[in-house]
Amino acid sequence: MGISNRLKNLKILVISTGNKTELALGYCTLYGDMVGGIGALGDVSKLEVYQLARYVNKKAGKEIIPERVFKKRPSPELKKGQYDPFDFSVVSPMVDEIVEDRKSKRELIEMGYPREVVEDIYMRFRRAEYKRRQAPPCVKITPKAFGIG
Repeated sequence: MGISNRLKNLKILVISTGNKTELALGYCTLYGDMVGGIGALGDVSKLEVYQLARYVNKKAGKEIIPERVFKKRPSPELKKGQYDPFDFSVVSPMVDEIVEDRKSKRELIEMGYPREVVEDIYMRFRRAEYKRRQAPPCVKITPKAFGIG
């Protein structure tokens, strides 16, 4: 908010950096990375963010987003040595199943997701509702976006 307040005379809009997977799990910081007037990636899964970044490089015909970004282990970057506790290649599609297709725990387990992972993700999803209610509106690209997007 401090940045937004300092730059108010420039007529700019601060953009929240959170994506749909992080918002679903509450893996974002109120008054931190959630701050913004709009969530440009709020309806884009974590895996789709990487796909978009690769597309940017391909479309540009050069490395706009450095390759090291794709190889870097995901981290909230709140302290040294801290990393995201999820395998997003598993969790991101599962979040899509929960949000988009309203899959139950039982259905996810029957689909082959490990029970303990399903239980953990469902718990995080429920606990994160208060954060999602405070997220900025997002650009809606799917049938089910959080908030007023």
